[in-house]
Order: sequence, then C-alpha cells, then structure tokens
Amino acid sequence: MDNRNQLHEKGKSLEADYFNRQERELLEKLRLKGQRERARKELAEATGVSDEKTLNELLELGFDRSTVSLLHLVPLVEVAWAEGFITDRERALIVEAAAARGVSEGAAGWELVTGWLDHRPEEAFFRTATSVIAAMLDSLEPVPRQSSQKDLLELCSLVAGASGGILGFGNKVSQSEQALIERITRELQEGGKVAG
Repeated sequence: MDNRNQLHEKGKSLEADYFNRQERELLEKLRLKGQRERARKELAEATGVSDEKTLNELLELGFDRSTVSLLHLVPLVEVAWAEGFITDRERALIVEAAAARGVSEGAAGWELVTGWLDHRPEEAFFRTATSVIAAMLDSLEPVPRQSSQKDLLELCSLVAGASGGILGFGNKVSQSEQALIERITRELQEGGKVAG
C-alpha cells in the first residue's frame, strides 16, 4: 500500500508540474503576443502605416519605434555592399545619414547601423526592407512620396559615387551599384506590391 500511495502522490505531483508548466507557457505566449501588439501599435503611430503585414515585416526585420527612422538607411547600406565590401567613404556617408536621423554613437539604433556596416545583411533583409519602404511611401500623398523617394535615391547615388574611379577620375559608380540603384528605383516606383 505504501508504494501505491507514493506512486499516486508522485503521479499527482508530475501532473501538477505538467499543468503548471503548460500554464506558464501559455502566459508567456500571451505576454509575448501583448508585447508584439504594443510594438505593432507603436510602429503604426511612428510610421503612419496601418497595414498589419507591413508592420509585422518591420518587426521581423528588428525595427521598433526607436529605430524605424533608420529603415531608409537600408538601401544605402545595400548599395555600399554592392561590391562585396564597404569603403571608409561609404561608411562615413551612411554614418552621417544616420546622424541626420538622430542616431550617433550611444543612441538607440547605433548598434543596428554599425552591425549592418560591419556584416552584410542577408539579401532577404534588403528585399523586405525595400518592400516595406515602398509600402510606407505608398501611404504618403503623391508630392511627399515623390520627394521622399527622390531623396532616398539621391542618397543611394551619393553612396555609390563615394568610392571608385581611378585616382578620383572616371566613373565612380560601378555597374553593380548602378544596377542595384535601378532595381531599388523600380521597386519603389512599383510601390508596396513588391514581394518581400
């Protein structure tokens, strides 16, 4: 009888542990879901974008309310990496562009920017970011949209022209950089319809 009671008590204990663990996991999932919903709401407020798919893509890319202003640096970073490395001049221009958006050493987002400059992000990151930027631009009225798109593409061209040529002469924009800028231009003009 003693063994039966011990087994019964052990079984009840294991069952209680199991249900406690299930409850903790469920509470954690609910907590994470609540955090994600708050983050999505904050991103919507910060960007003016209400499309849930676009907001989820921003979250997946690692952006939040404090770093979403850096999203427009991603095409610049992609152009800088077009030849497989980033030059000091390209890096300096991107850091300057980040500073213009309020991000310098020690600020929220600084590690994000320097991470992109130190290690080339995956191609999917660049494509999704461009798609999200296009969707964000689509939410603007035509004149601000065109102005923002033009500014972004000019910055891409500036980064592309920062290095290259021979002794400072000749075409400073490589073929790979030019092709990339043309692709980004097409994707932005097509709007948020580009697949991520």
